[in-house]
Amino acid sequence: SFPTRRSADLYAYTGPDESHLLAPEAFVVAVSPDGSRVLAMVGMRTLEVISVADASIVDSLSLDNVSTGSGPTRLPHVVLYNGSWRGDRIVANSDRGLVVLNVRGGLHVESVFATPEFPHGISEPAFVDDTHVEGWADLAHPHASPQNVDEPSYDNALVSCDLAVGSCTVGAANPAREWARWITNPSR
Repeated sequence: SFPTRRSADLYAYTGPDESHLLAPEAFVVAVSPDGSRVLAMVGMRTLEVISVADASIVDSLSLDNVSTGSGPTRLPHVVLYNGSWRGDRIVANSDRGLVVLNVRGGLHVESVFATPEFPHGISEPAFVDDTHVEGWADLAHPHASPQNVDEPSYDNALVSCDLAVGSCTVGAANPAREWARWITNPSR
């Protein structure tokens, strides 16, 4: 029951009626802190770091058949939008859990934290500092919707994860259809 990926052409706008194509059939996973690059999911299973200024591909990572020195890495099939980029690291939700990518020395998967207790993973993960991430998640055990005319409803909660130890704590549950979110201002 993981959300399906939707994409369109990805453009950068430099002024009124001034734009250029960054990538076809793509969506933004995260934007670099200085706004000069985007990490985009392009096509079916490719991540690309793209320069916003000229649409050049700075780096890419195929999510097919990648292995490390210790054997195959269980890479996600899809990395989702609304991730966070801090320094050389990017965190995002994926079909395998919370994925941490790193651009230092070439785009690569640093780690994947399985999140089986959250049916849709951790949404909108955001770095709080170098090793802590906050996001929100639907909790297990959905409720039937009124008169069974809609999808099931999930209670949700804010989630805090410590990447250094690989664990997450879950805040108080919010009733289904009442979403709790925090407000961030990256310009400050």
